[in-house]
Amino acid sequence: MALLYTLIMAGVSIWMGRSSRTLPLGVQFLVALYFFLFGGLGAYFLLEESEFALLVVSCINQLLALLFLLSVGVGKTPSPLPSNIKLWKWTGVSLLIGCGSLIGSGILLELFESLGGQVEQQGLVDLLADGNSFEKGLTILLVVGLAPVAEELLFRGSLLPWLIEKMGEWAGIIVTGLLFGLLHFETPSAVPPLMVFGVVLSWWSRHTGWVIFPILAHFCNNAFVVLSL
Repeated sequence: MALLYTLIMAGVSIWMGRSSRTLPLGVQFLVALYFFLFGGLGAYFLLEESEFALLVVSCINQLLALLFLLSVGVGKTPSPLPSNIKLWKWTGVSLLIGCGSLIGSGILLELFESLGGQVEQQGLVDLLADGNSFEKGLTILLVVGLAPVAEELLFRGSLLPWLIEKMGEWAGIIVTGLLFGLLHFETPSAVPPLMVFGVVLSWWSRHTGWVIFPILAHFCNNAFVVLSL
């Protein structure tokens, strides 16, 4: 039943995305945010209450938001394409941003812990450490596959242009980054480093003009997190 629910909601998100192409940027973002936060909630009631059920719902949420945003047209390939030299350069810088963010976050968290703070681990870490093969695979799919694409299209592809339109370039970049960090409120100690990461990704998105490069940096960061566990 949960699979049927997902298929139906996927169709709804694609239809709504195609129907929303002429709507204001703010409305598009709010609809995408709804899917991102609540789209898979119905599946939760069809599954036994557990961490695995929350994982499934998170996957559905991000999948529905992703389908909606792609259907709206967020993340389109720019025309004309940047030169090959720029593409290779921006790819390398994206990888450095992803790795550098992980190192910087580690330093900040160690400093926070040395001052007496408590560093929490996300619930997904338990599934990666103790879950069965299917649970581990689904967790990796969410963290490394879905999350970088869905979150970047939502924040850098949808929210950022809207906020820049309303607030100006740097205000939009900073506020988008702060909201990105706050999205991860379930792990309070991770919020400040992720705010910084979010601001950097927002600036990088504007600098390159293509959301694929923040996605690559985000992917690199999450992949190294998984590999380090």
